[in-house]
Amino acid sequence: AAAVVDVIEFFFPLSIDRLARDKGIFQGPMPLLLSSSSFDDLSLLLHGSAKGPSHIEFGAHQAIIVRNDATRKLLTKQLPTALVLTVFESKGLEFDDVLLYNFFKDSVVGEKEW
Repeated sequence: AAAVVDVIEFFFPLSIDRLARDKGIFQGPMPLLLSSSSFDDLSLLLHGSAKGPSHIEFGAHQAIIVRNDATRKLLTKQLPTALVLTVFESKGLEFDDVLLYNFFKDSVVGEKEW
């Protein structure tokens, strides 16, 4: 999570309050940024293709976090086995793996404000 905050602070320095850097007890993997925002690419990532299965195990320890309820409803219909939550619904919960889906694309803030 600290790596995501670092990126936001770098690219959008006036859009986030600066707090002391969070330090975890254990070193974890760095976040992976995917530039595609299509549902087909997300489905391919999670489920694999005809050429082979996905290497991602999606279960109770994983969640897809979205910005709004409309996106949550859309993904829940298309990925019925995935846990899809809005930011508000995910507050206080912990997961091993989190995917932020179209997080900036679905923002109501104008591009100039970022």
